[in-house]
Amino acid sequence: QQEWDRFLERTHLTHQRWDRLEERQRASLLAPYIVSHRSAQAQRLSKTEGGYLISHLRMSEPFDVYRLARRAMATWAMREPPKAAWPATPELTESLAAFFCLAGEPGGAVACLLCFSCLLRMGEALSASWESLYIPAADDPRQEGALHLPSTKRGEAYVPITDPALLEILRRQRARARKAGSKRICGIRYGRFRSVLLAGLKAL
Repeated sequence: QQEWDRFLERTHLTHQRWDRLEERQRASLLAPYIVSHRSAQAQRLSKTEGGYLISHLRMSEPFDVYRLARRAMATWAMREPPKAAWPATPELTESLAAFFCLAGEPGGAVACLLCFSCLLRMGEALSASWESLYIPAADDPRQEGALHLPSTKRGEAYVPITDPALLEILRRQRARARKAGSKRICGIRYGRFRSVLLAGLKAL
């Protein structure tokens, strides 16, 4: 909303005037605004602010496409890749977990869920061992598990696991691991995990 109000102020528009414009006219105002303010010395528009503006319009006006403005933002993102990855959402995480299962790698699905629910790094999830994990019994009234990480960037850590669904998934994963004789919780190598993950992201 803040970026939308700023756009109206900088383009000397009002809400009433914007509502009276056709989609073609709106697009001819929005795209040049993004391009011109990207490199402006004063009132410079950041890539994040431009993304917020497009997101607001897509939410408030879902029938307007704004192809030219979205293309300008895509070109901007291509020329200046983000320094950090976008945060995952529950929907994306669950979809990736399902993709790993379809690829025959349930351990990769567990790794995705651990990274999202417990805020683990990929290497921490893939290297975690069963001896470092505490899972309460299914009939235990206190459904709280914990994962011991002996070495992280901040030293030793104990990560709580309180999601009942994740605890049940870990119980089933432990039963599979016992049959396979795996000492790692996820039981998938980094190279394999990365290749399936990239394929899943492209598919989604």
